[in-house]
Amino acid sequence: MKNVFLICSLLALTAGSVSASVTVDFENPPLPLGTILTDYAGLSWGNFQIAATQSPASGSYAAKSIGMPPFSYPADTPYVDFSSVGPVKVEGAHFWYTLWRAGDIISADSPGSVTGYLGTGVVGSQILPMSGTPSFISISFPGAVDRIEFTRPTDWNGRDVNISMDDLTYSVIPTPGALLLSSIGMCLLGWMRRRKIL
Repeated sequence: MKNVFLICSLLALTAGSVSASVTVDFENPPLPLGTILTDYAGLSWGNFQIAATQSPASGSYAAKSIGMPPFSYPADTPYVDFSSVGPVKVEGAHFWYTLWRAGDIISADSPGSVTGYLGTGVVGSQILPMSGTPSFISISFPGAVDRIEFTRPTDWNGRDVNISMDDLTYSVIPTPGALLLSSIGMCLLGWMRRRKIL
């Protein structure tokens, strides 16, 4: 009985702490030009648009191969709302500067950032160092979030520099109720096997 109690305690602490990682790659289904669908990939998006003049990057990020990833309008605050899936742990994404048109010079004097919220409270904020080449930037907040907001870099003249994003990766954090039910179920299963009921 002591062993069953110990196993149940461990399960309660560890079972389902986070779900498997989910990656939003904007390819399934591919998006047309224009504003990103509000409920794309089951999430809520604000102030993101599919770039008509995205400068192709290398490999899988070439504009023609993925239907052009989203970028934010200047002077708007782009955000992703995870409320429909619950609190999440954001793991990161590929970011890079967006060209308005071929020949534009990208120069950021002040870096952009991403801020995580849980409800109306700020969980944390992080600088997004970027270049014109896609690179995966890990995002780490001290707690779960249900919304992230982006601030774009600015150039030497204070103008916003647009950014592109791909492969937004996150994990859903189960609610305490779901964890409790999962733990009770696992403990009951263990008890039944121990009693040879199952």
